[in-house]
Formats: sequence, structure tokens, C-alpha cells
Amino acid sequence: MEKIKQSTLYLPLLALVGIYAMHAFGVFMPEESEEFYGIVSGVGFGGALTTALVWAVLPLDGTVALLLFFGNKVSNNFPWGVFFLWVGLWPWVPRVLEIYGGLKPEVVDSVVVSALAALAYYLYKHKNIAFFSRN
Repeated sequence: MEKIKQSTLYLPLLALVGIYAMHAFGVFMPEESEEFYGIVSGVGFGGALTTALVWAVLPLDGTVALLLFFGNKVSNNFPWGVFFLWVGLWPWVPRVLEIYGGLKPEVVDSVVVSALAALAYYLYKHKNIAFFSRN
């Protein structure tokens, strides 16, 4: 029973990895890609800039997913507090763009990701919950 309890502490981190990985590859899915284009183009950027910004999601969100999963192997001096702050605040960027572009923002998604990021950072900092142990 203790192993089950311990393994549930990994759920916020696992959820964040899944969310950011799905967003990274959402550029290749027509429905997700169309939503990304709608959000960015609503701000008034031209076609080429909109495409570049949408495609920038792939390396940004992909890097976040990889760092969440493999981060402890990168560096012991990595600024995890700043990183988890980025993880929690990044979903608010499209919400701001939606508001600016006159679209109805999907706030619940951003609240969930922010809460997961705060919880994952707390568990990492105070319970040493990470996919790979610290060196």
C-alpha cells in the first residue's frame, strides 16, 4: 500500500510531461494546429509570423517535457524554481492572446497546469519526487 501511495506522488509530474508533450506534437495534429493558428492570428500577426510562432511551440513545449522527464540528468545547478514558474505561467500566454484577439479564453486548462506545476515543484523540492534521483 505504501508503494501505491508513493507512486501517486509522481502523478502531477507525469501529467505535466504528458500535457507539454501533447502540446509540442499538437502542431502536427490538424485540430490542435488550427486552434494554435486561431489564437496567434487573432492578435493580428501576418501569415509567416503566425506560422513561425505556431511552430515555435514544438521546440518550446518539447524542451519543457524533456526537462521535466530528464531534468535531473542535465545539471545539479539548474534553476528549478524558475523553470517550474515558467511551466506554470506559460499556459497563460495563449489565454492573454485569446483575450487580446477577442476570443473566449479557456482559463480552466491554464489553472490546472499552474496548479500541477506548483504541486510538482513542491513535491520535487520537499519530497525529492522526480523521475530520476538527484546526484
